[in-house]
Amino acid sequence: MKSVKTRFFESTKTKRTEYRGIDYWTCCFCEEIFTGIGNNPDTHREDDECCDNCNNSIVIPMRMDALSLSFNRGTA
Repeated sequence: MKSVKTRFFESTKTKRTEYRGIDYWTCCFCEEIFTGIGNNPDTHREDDECCDNCNNSIVIPMRMDALSLSFNRGTA
């Protein structure tokens, strides 16, 4: 799998598999398999999906950090 190194963690390219009409995804951060819609880690990668746990622990904090930086710079 293709890996991308960020400043805090390493991520892997998301894989999608369909089995008996159900989509299974591999989280781009923790590589756990999940079903359902998934989450867009667009602050990290535009073409991937992540699980709910990584969305809450990685993606949302990254978005909040980016938002607070833009407020501090006066660009928000």
